Amino acid sequence: APARFADLYRTELLKAGLPETALAREETLGAAIGVWATDFEIQRRAGGAHVYQEREGRMTLATTRGDFVLTARADRLEVDDGRISVIDFKTGAAPSWKQVNSGFSPQLSLTAAIARAGGFAELGAVQPKDLLYISVTGRTPPARITDVGGPGQREPQPVEQTVDEALEGLNRLIGDYERRERAYVSRSAPPFAQRAYSDYDHLARVREWSVADEAEPDA
Repeated sequence: APARFADLYRTELLKAGLPETALAREETLGAAIGVWATDFEIQRRAGGAHVYQEREGRMTLATTRGDFVLTARADRLEVDDGRISVIDFKTGAAPSWKQVNSGFSPQLSLTAAIARAGGFAELGAVQPKDLLYISVTGRTPPARITDVGGPGQREPQPVEQTVDEALEGLNRLIGDYERRERAYVSRSAPPFAQRAYSDYDHLARVREWSVADEAEPDA
């Protein structure tokens, strides 16, 4: 299985246009990921969980101005005894527990909320179990699993609470944007998103104002 994974990885890289001269490094990473991925599948499926990949879900939230439809596309969902693990794969760093629980990265929490409401048609309504980010690099270790939904953190809380708070935060945000005086800003929390990019940064002249703020005052 690891060798098969490495072959598929190489094939996809070539399809994507990676030159053969650059394959040596990637093949080494692919081999390490193949071994890790094989072990990961064996361990995750050992308990008999049903695995769903690349699934789309949605839920409708009623507002004073009509329905708001929340959608999600999940990398991987695992259902075991009526409880769901929501898993997202990253090729870079994963959001931290703090970023998730402060509302800056609610992706997995809201995906779990959709699943709890029965928004993934073939799953039915399932309760949240785990919210996992998996950063896959092929280095040492080949992948890191970050549980951002519950125990194991400095300030642990039940995963259900994490999901509830994310949904409550979304409802508050929707209500806030229903007010006519609420402006649509390109960055809602600039000090915490300095490396982020918004499609509307150019309209808000973010770079121009940022450079001006960083300029040293005249002597």
